[in-house]
Order: sequence, then structure tokens, then C-alpha cells
Amino acid sequence: MQTSHANNLNESKNKGIRDKLQSILPHILIKKEICSLILNQNMYEAVSTNNASVVYAAVTGFVEKKSKYWFTDYQFVVEVYWTNKRTTFIKRSYSDVLRFQDQLLDYFSERLQKGLIKTPVYIPRLQGKRVFQLRSVELAEQQETELQKFFRDLIGGNPLISGNKIVTDFLNRWPTDPVPSADEIPEEDDEDDVLFDR
Repeated sequence: MQTSHANNLNESKNKGIRDKLQSILPHILIKKEICSLILNQNMYEAVSTNNASVVYAAVTGFVEKKSKYWFTDYQFVVEVYWTNKRTTFIKRSYSDVLRFQDQLLDYFSERLQKGLIKTPVYIPRLQGKRVFQLRSVELAEQQETELQKFFRDLIGGNPLISGNKIVTDFLNRWPTDPVPSADEIPEEDDEDDVLFDR
């Protein structure tokens, strides 16, 4: 009984938040999938690209980000092709991809241990961060090549990977990702970016 009452309170609170957002969103130019992400009760389900799988992901360059600290950081621009014929552009740091790799390793090793899959799923390994090495354009170029190979080897036509929720969530657009068309709001931090295109 208590759980039912708590669920009703949460449902009511979520509805109130959605109603408020719906009243202000028409006044803001915002990407359709971001609206659904904000308005949907389950954020992870909302971020999926209509249950599409990833066909291919290619690193197409990197962006220099100004940092508060004395080193420069980089984000890598990834062009993602989906089974629903959509193409999205995302920006991810090397650290983002390392965390993503760890999530996949944990997920598939747990499923293997529980007997939910019969054979191990191949997850390529990144070299990881280099200790005491300053960030530089040369390092970013090395990481770009490494990430290109990582995504090529990871996706590689394996349906266990290309349709996996961890993969589709990671490769979907986040609010901080590049806006593909001119009729949308440009990113606030575009002035801080220097794109190294390939």
C-alpha cells in the first residue's frame, strides 16, 4: 500500500514537471530528440534512436577544448550511421570512451558469468591514458587513430554490440553534441572549439 502511494506521488510529480516543460518548450528551439529525452519518464528509453542499431561509427576529427587548467583537452567528433538511415554527429572525450569500454566489459562479462550468453563477446581495448604525458595535438592525433580502430572493431557487424542499449545510448546525441542543421540553436561553447577535421 505504501509503495503504491509513493508511486502515485512520483507519477504526479513527473506529470507536473512534464507539463511545465511542455508549456515552455514551444518557445525554445530545441532538437526533437532532446525534447523527448526531457519529457519522457524513462530517460534512457527516450534517448534511443527509434530502436535503431548502429551500422558504422567513424571518427572524423577532434575539437580542442579550452580548459581551466594548464593543459588542453580534446573531444573527438564521431559520425554515427544508424539502421534507420539517420546520421548523427557526436563529440566524446577519450575519457568518455574509456568509461564506455569499461561499461561494455562489465556488462558482457556479467552476462557470460550468469550464463545469459554462451561465448565471450569481443570488446576491443584502448591503451588508456598515458601517465605524465601532456595533452597535445600529437597525442590527440594518436588517440584519434586509436578511437577510429576501436569503433571499427567494436561495431564490426556484431548484432550483440550494434543493437546493445549501452552502445546506442553512448552513440546517440547528447545535448552537448554538435547541431547538424543551420536552423537549430548553435552550441554555447562553439567559440571555445578549434576543429581539427580529417
